[in-house]
Parts: sequence; C-alpha cells; structure tokens
Amino acid sequence: MRLSEKKFMAMVIEFAKVHRWLVYHTHDSRRSMAGFPDLLLIRPPVVIVAELKIGTKKPTAAQNLWLNLFEEADVPAYVWRETDWAEIESVLA
Repeated sequence: MRLSEKKFMAMVIEFAKVHRWLVYHTHDSRRSMAGFPDLLLIRPPVVIVAELKIGTKKPTAAQNLWLNLFEEADVPAYVWRETDWAEIESVLA
C-alpha cells in the first residue's frame, strides 16, 4: 500500500513535535498565497521549511519560488519524500 501525502505529513509532524519543533501547516490553503511550503518548523535558533511530496511528484513553479526565496534568506528549505526518511530524522532529531 502506498503512503498518502496526508499520512506522510502526519508522520513528519509527529516526529518533529517529539523532537520539540513547533510546526505550522496551513490546513486550508485555498485562500493563501500559492506555493507556500507545507510546513514551517521552528526550534530556536533554527527555522526551516519543508515541501512534502509523494512518489515522483515535483514542486510547482510557485513552490520552487518560495523554497528558493527561503534559501536566499538563509532559511533551509527542503523537498522531502517518503523515501527521504533518514534525512528527515537527521534534520529534525
């Protein structure tokens, strides 16, 4: 059975919370600016953003714009897939 994006997001959020990150996710993005990353995570002094994708789905142009702008502002920006779990653990643990 393939992991859904909703389940994947729940797993990342739970792992982050266990490791004392405060997590922000816009639950209904229809009235938000297009492309904002799925997750904004903060555990002072670190702030990161993450776009979550399942399988081979790629970020949209708007998502890439936001991710690049965060990187330019020295905020680490990740595109995480379910296959990146080792990296997710490394970054958030």
